[in-house]
Amino acid sequence: MPFAIAIMGPTTSGKTDVAESLAERLDAAIVNADAFQIYKGLDIGTAKPKNKKRYELLDILEPWEPFSVGKFLEMARPLCERYANEGKHCIVTGGTGLYIRALFEEYEEIQKPANPELREILRKAWEEVGPKKLAEREGISLEGLSESFIRNPAHFLRYIERKKMPKVSMQRTEWKAEKRKFGLLVPREILRKRISERVHRMLEAGWLEEVKALSELGADASWPAMRAHGYRELLRVIHKKMSLEEAVNSIINQISQYAKRQMTWLRKEPNLIWIDAEGTVEEICNRIENNLQPSAS
Repeated sequence: MPFAIAIMGPTTSGKTDVAESLAERLDAAIVNADAFQIYKGLDIGTAKPKNKKRYELLDILEPWEPFSVGKFLEMARPLCERYANEGKHCIVTGGTGLYIRALFEEYEEIQKPANPELREILRKAWEEVGPKKLAEREGISLEGLSESFIRNPAHFLRYIERKKMPKVSMQRTEWKAEKRKFGLLVPREILRKRISERVHRMLEAGWLEEVKALSELGADASWPAMRAHGYRELLRVIHKKMSLEEAVNSIINQISQYAKRQMTWLRKEPNLIWIDAEGTVEEICNRIENNLQPSAS
């Protein structure tokens, strides 16, 4: 039976290199599970793989189009099932843990897509009473949410929206594959250093110019793709509302906090096998292959 392998981990843990190397070894397909690498025009700032032809679900949407976990499942499940039916291994990788969890744990219920009318009502309430009073009025607890999350209107309003919206059933389909989920474990201090280095590398590679091109298309903070880390800050730089130095510091801190949240999420991930991600890519792949034994069932 073919394997369906998830490569998970916090940002800059090396998921892309490991997934591509493992795919070469196993002659496996790769499916993208990053919520922002799906967007056209967001290459540098999302650390999109250079060899795009190796991947499914890259560059499939315009940056103003909405996307959701439900849409991801609608597209990713048939791909994975097709590869399994063909006897081909499949590797799913990306930074959006919910996408992978929903796919591999075969979620039968997911949130409905965003409701524009509800979003507008919540946005106006946000402006009138602020986030904490809005949550209190809606009877929604803010326990466990950081102040930065609560102050971010896009994240906070979507959180409230999800709490208010009913779930819908998804039809479970048969997926004949041996599923394995691997988490790449990297010390926090190394991640912080890599994040800083990556942000500076991206800017040297033309990240600001990439955002300028999006701005010329009409991009603003309301576009779904602009929720990707750093894009809104660089839009503010372009519009002279923030210095580049301030933006860089903000982006590094923002991504570092995100990496912490990713680790918190992964510690609760069902059936996750942790892999020591220090050493060469070959060594990491060897550790993963050592765990690829068919189950006894």
